Amino acid sequence: MDFFTKSMILEGYYINALTLHNNCKINNFNVPEPTDWLYNESYYRYNYNHLKMTTPKDRFNECLFDYYKFMYDTYPEGFGNMMRLHFHQSKGHINTAINWTDIFFELKAIHDN
Repeated sequence: MDFFTKSMILEGYYINALTLHNNCKINNFNVPEPTDWLYNESYYRYNYNHLKMTTPKDRFNECLFDYYKFMYDTYPEGFGNMMRLHFHQSKGHINTAINWTDIFFELKAIHDN
């Protein structure tokens, strides 16, 4: 898969995440934006696992659960943590030499197998 195709897929994921996020906001649920979700990935992955294991299905809030599930299933574990680590080490400056698209798809391939 070429870089353009990968970047279009990632853009589609982000648009879907924003749509689900906005749906929660419209329904008066305070949920983190997709970039904040990724920045605090470990915390939100834990919350999602806790939610699905401890909350009866009939008590799930659909928009909240759909958003968390999408983020959990779509973005590979470790992707957000790597971004946060890079951001802290670079003192807030994004290194454009890092190809986050390829990193995303490499992590996705690892976790899908």
